[in-house]
Amino acid sequence: MKRLKIIDRKELIDLYLEAEEVKKQKSIPPGYDLLEWDNPNNLDTWLEKYGYKHGVISGFKQWAYVKLNKGDLMNCAIVAGIDIFCRMSQRLGNLENTEEFNRWEPNKKPVPIWYESLSRGCFKEKFAVIMRPACESEIKQGAKYYVEDGSGRMICYLRSILSLNSKSEMTAYLAFDPDESSSFLNEKLNKKFAGGGRGKYTTLEQTLQTIDEEIRIIKLI
Repeated sequence: MKRLKIIDRKELIDLYLEAEEVKKQKSIPPGYDLLEWDNPNNLDTWLEKYGYKHGVISGFKQWAYVKLNKGDLMNCAIVAGIDIFCRMSQRLGNLENTEEFNRWEPNKKPVPIWYESLSRGCFKEKFAVIMRPACESEIKQGAKYYVEDGSGRMICYLRSILSLNSKSEMTAYLAFDPDESSSFLNEKLNKKFAGGGRGKYTTLEQTLQTIDEEIRIIKLI
């Protein structure tokens, strides 16, 4: 993983909404200019009201824009459901040789704008994914990160570069610096980012060290 730059919560949400506008032709709803960028709970309410992902993207104060290598992709967990795999979260490296992984296609017509490009192993910056550090259930599978937005993109791209035996050019926004006032972070995700645990994720460097330590501990159990 290579750090490219650090952005704040507003920049991340701006980028996410712009990407949704491109991918789904979904215009930014009213009230956007009135949002309180220091209030994660009000941001959550607005995002949820208009059908956007919420919780994680408003719950962290900072995000690292990073370039992912092939190993990083293999160490990502995705949410698997009806549209992807009939399982819960799964580390992609554990699925590499499965029929589900090799045959998966997006269940949408027309197919998403990213599908053809990523199927050829051609990554474009506008296809960057959004991730957070893995939680307990994902760590137990060996995952370091969880894909909050972009599971389909990552499956498609990883499958392509494995087939082509090429290096990864994928980029991602990785969450760190959890907001102590976020109700979502305080009540969800095993309370991993709440209370005393919050201090383990204050900087990108602390976050990466914490992730590696958690993986090491799981392997010893």
